[in-house]
Amino acid sequence: MNYKESKKIWELIEGSKKILLTLHASPDPDSAGSALSLYYFLKKLRKDVEVICFDNVHENLIFIKPNPVKSVEDISKFDFSKYDLYIATDTQQPGLLSPLRLDLNFPKNLKIVVIDHHPTNLKFGTLNLVDSDRIATAEIIYDLFKSWEVEISKNIATYILSGIIGDSGGFRFPGTSAKTFEIVTELIKLGADKDAIMFRQYNNNDFGVLKYWGLILRKMKIDRKHKFTYYAISYEEYKKYADYAASSTSGTDVFMNSVVGTNFGIGMTEKKKGWLSVSLRSRTGTDVSKIARSLGVGGGGHVFAAGAKFKTPFNEGVEKVLLRAREMSNAKSS
Repeated sequence: MNYKESKKIWELIEGSKKILLTLHASPDPDSAGSALSLYYFLKKLRKDVEVICFDNVHENLIFIKPNPVKSVEDISKFDFSKYDLYIATDTQQPGLLSPLRLDLNFPKNLKIVVIDHHPTNLKFGTLNLVDSDRIATAEIIYDLFKSWEVEISKNIATYILSGIIGDSGGFRFPGTSAKTFEIVTELIKLGADKDAIMFRQYNNNDFGVLKYWGLILRKMKIDRKHKFTYYAISYEEYKKYADYAASSTSGTDVFMNSVVGTNFGIGMTEKKKGWLSVSLRSRTGTDVSKIARSLGVGGGGHVFAAGAKFKTPFNEGVEKVLLRAREMSNAKSS
């Protein structure tokens, strides 16, 4: 696809001296794959470019050593003014860049390009390329490279493919299209390491991750009237598994959207005291992004996959989420 924004993005890249790329908080394969494919492309152009994450980055996301991603703990102290171009990939809004969920005021002279596939993107950039018909932001990056007629190296192809496999759930999720498979076929022809990606995403869990999934299964409940499953894990429970849980696929991805007789699943985890992280996955096409958006700033996503994080006492937050879910279920059935 030839995006109308493609030429302008290229011009901004050509005219820039120092470029910033970021991964969003709790980075996933699409976040890492989109940013790092751009990083290695920009390095080939001999651009001065840095890629930053304001959270921990799991080694499963990194295919080329040394890892170029710099981890910065406190986004409030980060100096955005030293860059003249910032390309934000796979990020719906600035608050999702950091676990701190801070509102950010970027320097006025900083040009911001947003490239994303989330329908709830706030379009906070100087230039916004948002295509919610794509299964992954990495698909959009691929199309940009093709429109610029640049060579896609084996390493770049691997990162793009990792993003597509990650956000498509290994091609299981709705939204995976014929175009997706066309791109995947081309990436594999270019040398993308499909086997390494599949191994890392689906066959490389620490034993502690499985123990954490066991906790999720023990906590799992079903609301048969409103047709959804859910679990709620307090900080006291979570901290026992925190080292493993941080690198784990969400329990909602693994279990919660597969239960017969339900429409969706909700995972609620207090990863930080007083902050509730919510992950939602749809089984039947129920738009879970509506629940996520109803939970306030930071909530959003897709029809089939969405999330939110908000400050709240644990029990109060859990009841709020369940209330919103039941309200939506009632509205859908009425």
